[in-house]
Amino acid sequence: MRMALVISLLLLLGFTGFGQIHSKHDEKSLLNEAEYKLLDTIFQKKRKTFSFNKKKVAFIQGHSFTDVVTKSEFFKRHIYSHIEKGIKFNILYMILTENQKKDSGGFDVIIYQTPKIMKKNQLKTNLGKLKSNSLSNN
Repeated sequence: MRMALVISLLLLLGFTGFGQIHSKHDEKSLLNEAEYKLLDTIFQKKRKTFSFNKKKVAFIQGHSFTDVVTKSEFFKRHIYSHIEKGIKFNILYMILTENQKKDSGGFDVIIYQTPKIMKKNQLKTNLGKLKSNSLSNN
């Protein structure tokens, strides 16, 4: 049922939405309309009143929650490929606290591949990676 909602949303957005997703601004951490609506749909049950609209988002993959990746990489590997194959999403999200936002360089939320192993200090390590990446991109 959830997959049908996602596919319906994609059809509703049409190819214009896809064009936005793969635009020159693709690597920015803010989501465009098509991206945030897609994520809002994927996480519809879990997110309650939370929306990805106007949120600064980081993306992490790897079975040990270790690899900070670009938005386009993450969408291609963990969202579009799952939609195309009709398989269940294997992603979660974490809303960062105010202290975690500071430690990450201002990110609001992390979307990540469900890890098999998550070391105790891995989140802190990733927040530092995000901060150093965001400083070098300014």
